[in-house]
Formats: sequence, C-alpha cells, structure tokens
Amino acid sequence: SVGMAIAKIANVFVANIETSVSALKENVSHDLELVTSESRQIPSNADPEYLSELYRRTAVHKTEVVSLRTLLQETKNIFKAVASDQVDVRRTTSDSQEELFPPFVEVSLTDLLMRTRHLTSIRNNLESDLELMFERFQEIQSSQQTAVGRRFTGVLSILLLPQLIAGYFGQNFENTPGYRADLGWVYSLGLIVVVSLIQLYWFKKKKY
Repeated sequence: SVGMAIAKIANVFVANIETSVSALKENVSHDLELVTSESRQIPSNADPEYLSELYRRTAVHKTEVVSLRTLLQETKNIFKAVASDQVDVRRTTSDSQEELFPPFVEVSLTDLLMRTRHLTSIRNNLESDLELMFERFQEIQSSQQTAVGRRFTGVLSILLLPQLIAGYFGQNFENTPGYRADLGWVYSLGLIVVVSLIQLYWFKKKKY
C-alpha cells in the first residue's frame, strides 16, 4: 500500500539519522575525554594549535546537534500524529473508504516514533556534553590567563629588587657606604645577580 511505502521510506530516513547521531555521539565522547584531560594538566603545557583545533571541532559538533533539534521534533510530531490516528488521508472507492495509514502501518510508525524519541534523548545528552566541553575550555583559558599573570608578576618582582639596589647605589652622597670602594660596582652587580637567581628559584619552586 501507499501508506506502507511511506512507512518504509520513513524507516530509511530514521535509520540514516540514527547512523549520523551514533557517529556524532562517538566523536563528542572522544573529544570530551580529550578536553577533560587537557583541563587537568598544567596550562603552560597545552599546545595552542591543538586546543584551537579541538575548540573548532567542538563548535562544529554544537552546530550539528542544534540543527538536529528541529528535525527530530518535527519528525516526532508527524509520527505521533499518524500513529495516534490524528492525521489520515482516506481515498473513496466504489464501495468503501480506504485509509492511507491502516492499523498495521500505524504500528510501524509507532515503532519509528519510539526510535525518534530515543534519538531526541541522545541529542539532548550530546548538547549537555557539549556545554560541559565549553566549560572545560573556559577553565583552560582561565588557568592560562592566571599562569600568564603569575609569570608577569614574577618578572616584575625580579626586576623590582635590582632597581632598588641600583637606586641605592646610585645615590649621590659622599658618605654613602661603599661609594668610594674600588669594587663597589662589582659588589652591586653580584648582589643583583644573586638576588635575582634566588627569586627565580623561589618562583619556580612555587610553580609560578
């Protein structure tokens, strides 16, 4: 019958969607593991190009998942309307009216309705996973910004004490200790180097 032919076409349509959603689910799960692994590592060890490619793939997955929302919802509405006999087309013959979707076709469409509802559930879960991935990306970016801020603060701190020492020995007073010393410049330079190395060691130990 025409109704069964339509049901078989709809079955192929749903099967193709199931294949696409299954592949998308596998890709999202794989990328979610990668993003989670990156978020647990030291931000300075992250490869910017790798993270950029991972973010691009996540954005593509997000677009695909969002585009499935309307498709699945409208498909589910059609199957529901036909399966519940809310919509039907009847053809009048010489002695009776023939239904386009007889009961045995409605049973097939009910099965397709259940499969479509399952696909909708998977799509919603994928959307939640993608939201989690974007949160992981924000955590990585925040950690990287914090690490950069710490390095910048460390560099400023390392430069601060040498400037203090240089300012002290640069005072123009005759009675300044060490002002007339023959090795005053060497002492000053040595002190600057030692203090800077001590600070650098301390910052590395604190993982700044």
